[in-house]
Amino acid sequence: MRELKIVIGGAGKVGSYLAKWLSPFHNVIVIDKIPSKLEKLVENLDLMTICGDLRQKKSYFPVDRNIDFFIAVTENDEINILTPTIVSQWIGVKEWLIRVSNPVYTSLKTLKKKKREVLLFPLLETVKRLKRMLYTPKALYRLELDSYGDMVVGVMVHSPKFSSIEGIEEEGVIVIGRRTGNRFEWFPSGYLQNGETLYLLGNGETLHSLLPQLDRTITAKGGVLILGATPVGLELAKWLVATKHRVYIIEKELKRAEIASEIVGERGVVLHGTIEEQEMLYSEGLGGIEIAITTLPEDELNIISALTLRRNGIKRIITTINNISLFPIIEQFRIGVSPGMKVVTFQQILEEINSRYLVYERFFLPTEGVIYIKDNLAVHRIEPPNEGYLIIKRRNRFFKVIKRVELTREDRLIYFSQKGNRQWIENL
Repeated sequence: MRELKIVIGGAGKVGSYLAKWLSPFHNVIVIDKIPSKLEKLVENLDLMTICGDLRQKKSYFPVDRNIDFFIAVTENDEINILTPTIVSQWIGVKEWLIRVSNPVYTSLKTLKKKKREVLLFPLLETVKRLKRMLYTPKALYRLELDSYGDMVVGVMVHSPKFSSIEGIEEEGVIVIGRRTGNRFEWFPSGYLQNGETLYLLGNGETLHSLLPQLDRTITAKGGVLILGATPVGLELAKWLVATKHRVYIIEKELKRAEIASEIVGERGVVLHGTIEEQEMLYSEGLGGIEIAITTLPEDELNIISALTLRRNGIKRIITTINNISLFPIIEQFRIGVSPGMKVVTFQQILEEINSRYLVYERFFLPTEGVIYIKDNLAVHRIEPPNEGYLIIKRRNRFFKVIKRVELTREDRLIYFSQKGNRQWIENL
């Protein structure tokens, strides 16, 4: 990939993390009104910062006239949306990536796309990923690789039908990783153990039927409990109500609880209180809940609440997390993990940038590595990479490359790299 000229508008958590990720490979400029945010970036990263307002011409005096990507991720939706219209007067930008938190602006998405202005709605994408988790029984983790149904899922083993990893792979999937406690092992082999988490690569239909054979615990039937009437929680509740699910919401803030009550109507119950009030769960008939989802704004609260729900007997729990280093810790407690809005925004933006090229990029268990996917190969044979692991998908079957292999036109390469070694697969 050639070096790109990228401007990031906003040095909040998402903007700063994008700068950290992109600056080693590209020419990055970060603009923000708050000097202290920019000072932290300059201390550790090789990039340019500009202290100024995105809406003022003087903020762009030091900026090149021709920019590849302008990424607007301020905390103000209206500023983000209007930035292309204002800034285009002063500099040339090939593509705009604009974060919009409020879904009320979704009607602008089609119009903006035609102008090379891509509106990204992390709230809707976060809820979409939670829906996918709900549609994948037993999954602790789910990552879509493409629109063809290939994915990676994580499942904790409990009384499995299979005795070994080799037995699982006879079903047409690949076990790409195993986590036991804090230890992660790539492409393991051998016997299965209760309590370990396996990560499987395969087609969605195959995985959907396979997971209940790896985790044969019985889940109680009932409604869905949402902890937190946050934007994510409320948007998820709207979908659950629309799909005829019984919904329970616990919210400690009275105003939010009232808003949630209007949304669920007769299809649910909203409880004003906290999860620590254990007697409330049973007095309101929540003892038989099928699944609980925590959507609180702070990661620590989500984790503690998820553990409290587990102690109260709820068997399947999914929590949203923004601190990627916490993912492996949470999975040890048999709790499903779905990325929070900040992680989703970061991933959406990087995947948009990389989708302009021949190699597609996905983030695997954010702390473990990156997945690169490539079709339309220019080479006819391939050897295993020096770093990472390579999978070939051929006629809906997956196999690991352990020696030189002859390729066909229909082959797809799926490369797992711990170090983000994109250049190796780009050269193929």
